[in-house]
Amino acid sequence: MTTLILLPGMACDGADTDVCVEGMLMCSVDGASVVCSDVTSSTVETCNSIDDDCDTRVDEGLTCSCTGVEICNNLDDDCDTRIDENLVRGCGTDVGECAVGTQTCGTGTWGACSGTGPTAEACDGLDNDCDGVADEGFPLVPWYADLDGDGFGDPAGDPNPAMPTMRITFHFEGTPTGARFRSVTTFPSVEAMEQLVQMGMMEGMRSAMGQIDSVLADLASFAASRGTESQLLSDTQVRVSRVIRGSAAQVWRAHHEPALMQRWLLGPDGWTMPVCEVATEVGQRYRYEWANTAGSQRFGFEGELLESAAPYRAVTTEQMIGIDGPATRNELTLTPVQGGTLMSLLITYPNKELRDMILGTGMTTGMEASYVRLEREVLGAPLAVTG
Repeated sequence: MTTLILLPGMACDGADTDVCVEGMLMCSVDGASVVCSDVTSSTVETCNSIDDDCDTRVDEGLTCSCTGVEICNNLDDDCDTRIDENLVRGCGTDVGECAVGTQTCGTGTWGACSGTGPTAEACDGLDNDCDGVADEGFPLVPWYADLDGDGFGDPAGDPNPAMPTMRITFHFEGTPTGARFRSVTTFPSVEAMEQLVQMGMMEGMRSAMGQIDSVLADLASFAASRGTESQLLSDTQVRVSRVIRGSAAQVWRAHHEPALMQRWLLGPDGWTMPVCEVATEVGQRYRYEWANTAGSQRFGFEGELLESAAPYRAVTTEQMIGIDGPATRNELTLTPVQGGTLMSLLITYPNKELRDMILGTGMTTGMEASYVRLEREVLGAPLAVTG
């Protein structure tokens, strides 16, 4: 028979519900016996692969699913008695104005990103919302170089839809000393009118009207008593001017009636104009061809009539037949001046190289030969009345 001797200070398991040795032996109050100080049963079994209640069983009574990998879900996935510990991840983007950062998990939820996030897109040339595109959603206002120095861009003359619009009707009335000009402007809305007035429309109109006399005098002086001359306005624009002895109506007819054109629009001597198909309405196309009298050379031009306001203004495109590439834009203006009609032809080329190549062919010399022939053989003789 073995006798168990219990001595004060020895470890023991008291009369609690677990079997863990959590106390020590000590004398009872009356000194008559030895008792265990362990009276707690607070140890609860948890999913941690440990015998928490000291009953030699591990995680009994529990449904444990330890993955060994902690994720942000407010659970102890790796069964180490800690929840969502040390979970940090990268966040954000470095596209545009954004910068990457980090997020920390807490109670199953990822916290705020420490990086720089997107903001509302602004018209500032930056990708504020970090989608790889700058200034999207804002209307693009095209910018055009002012190639001819007249204060306006877009040499093609296309309207800018982002700007307010207006419709102007011009009225010209002859007077004993010149002409009276009157314009009526119609706006699509009060707001458009106010915006244009604030932009200086009235001041600009007064300034432009005040320059008309001097501009006409300058053009007349440029061309008077001279042959056909060209003036370079920019890398792509040339103005050809000449005062032709004849009224604007006569010069207009000479430029638009095939029978008359075939008499004078021949360039140097030795050429004919076998094809003269004239565009009489906007949108129609024209075709002119020339051949030398020897029959060894032939060339021509074709294009479209873009604008027509007889007998003062016509705008056409022009391209050499059989040559690919962009066309030129020709603006013909006829202005009555003392001694005849000032013919001004503003030619806009697609590039400087084509401009220089055309001028190098002797274009101005050929035009002067044609205008001399126009004055001598067409305008110097009575014109047949049409109608």
